[in-house]
Amino acid sequence: MFDALRSSCCCCVSGRKKIKTLSDEYEYHFDDDDVTQLSGDFFYAPLLGAADEPGKTPERAGSTVSIQHHASMDKEQVQCVNIERVLVRDGYSREQITDPLMIRRHLRGCKGDVAKAIETLKKTLEWRKENNVDIYSQIFASDTSESEEIRSIISFENCTGKTYVRGYDMVGRATVWFFPAKENSPNNGSQNLMHLLYNLERAVACTRQRTLGTDDQINFVIVFDGYNMNNAPNMTVTRETLSAIQDHYPERLHRAYLVNPPTVFSVLWNLAKPFIDSLTKKKISIVSGKNVIKKLSEQYDVRYLEKSVGGGDAREFDSNQYLTAPFYTAFGEMGRVNGGQVLDDDMFFDSLSRHSASIRSLGSSHIVL
Repeated sequence: MFDALRSSCCCCVSGRKKIKTLSDEYEYHFDDDDVTQLSGDFFYAPLLGAADEPGKTPERAGSTVSIQHHASMDKEQVQCVNIERVLVRDGYSREQITDPLMIRRHLRGCKGDVAKAIETLKKTLEWRKENNVDIYSQIFASDTSESEEIRSIISFENCTGKTYVRGYDMVGRATVWFFPAKENSPNNGSQNLMHLLYNLERAVACTRQRTLGTDDQINFVIVFDGYNMNNAPNMTVTRETLSAIQDHYPERLHRAYLVNPPTVFSVLWNLAKPFIDSLTKKKISIVSGKNVIKKLSEQYDVRYLEKSVGGGDAREFDSNQYLTAPFYTAFGEMGRVNGGQVLDDDMFFDSLSRHSASIRSLGSSHIVL
């Protein structure tokens, strides 16, 4: 009888534990004894607003709302639930949130500071809207005038093979390859940014597809062979690039490898370092010579790495093939999958997509974000 009661009603709790990073208006309420008694089935989140509607004023501290959920729900997940409620209350739609883990990435990127995470999320949602980021997955499958303009820019920027998605690490995280020596518009910040966004969004889609939604990070490999200061973008472009990655893709980067940087690169690196977050710096490895393949082999099967870093994949990049392939695939992925067996690509990835969706649907009963 008690079990039935537990599953159908909420319990009053005593005791208050304030979240230090949250505004004084909002408090996190739960009592350790009550949570233990209920075997972790209930957690109590702050009622952040009178209603999840734009323009509504939140109630004062002391109001609570109980959330019935699986025992795995923890403080971070409660915070994510409430961040979403604030966003909805302030006029943002849930459709603008790119994926179930977006809020968590921003919260972790802000080191658990809820108020700061809300602020950065709002800026990111506005930035994505201003830059039409959500359209990138469809630009080569759409005939609208807006898509045509972006498609033309991406095609030009991509033709030298300076940036593209190719291959995965052993976990299934997609890799964005950069070849600065192939830069064809070093001082055109807007076009460079559009091309970068296209490849970042594509890498994210590839990771999601490859890992069936179980991972949300990507890798960078930046190969400096042939690079000199003539290829270097100006500082404005550099700052815009770093800002886009750090401010709007927090916690997306798993590893970044700077391969064979020339001596002159140290000048640019020293200029850029002040703009790079300390946690991001820890993810960056600078490698040269024989250490390149040794370092990369910690994360990759070297048979499928580019020949430019000593790997076994000697296929030359083909921009047209890359841009016309499905958005959720890396270069060279179509045509041969599953250990080299030739498959019907559309059939295979259609099936994988449906399977991925079903896995995520099952997982949604255990994770609230």
